[in-house]
Amino acid sequence: MITVNYIIIVVCTYKIWHHMKSVSSLVGERTREVQTQLTHTLLYQTISPIISIFIPFLILVIPTIAQLDVSILAIVSVTLMPWVPAINSLMTMWIIKPYRTAIKRIFSKASTTYTTGGVTIKGVTSKA
Repeated sequence: MITVNYIIIVVCTYKIWHHMKSVSSLVGERTREVQTQLTHTLLYQTISPIISIFIPFLILVIPTIAQLDVSILAIVSVTLMPWVPAINSLMTMWIIKPYRTAIKRIFSKASTTYTTGGVTIKGVTSKA
């Protein structure tokens, strides 16, 4: 079932990329930029479970099958698995430029106000 999900993601990503390339002369620079960011986010969110769940699972299972001690590996492997939602959220906030800019402004020392996409965002002065 996981293989089917990944096949769907790869096919959809390819079709989106191919379609955006074919209509690149019809859409604005900003639309292409945001679509690229969204496509990268999709790909990275697809890869993150492989890194944080599948690989640690294999690191745990293979020594177990070989009847090796996995106590330390088990602890490390199990602690990585629940981080997928947090990793995906952090990746989205970092890859999508308006999110990244808003977060940087929130944590900057100077209080600022800026408008993006018709929404005014006020930065918060850092106490650090």
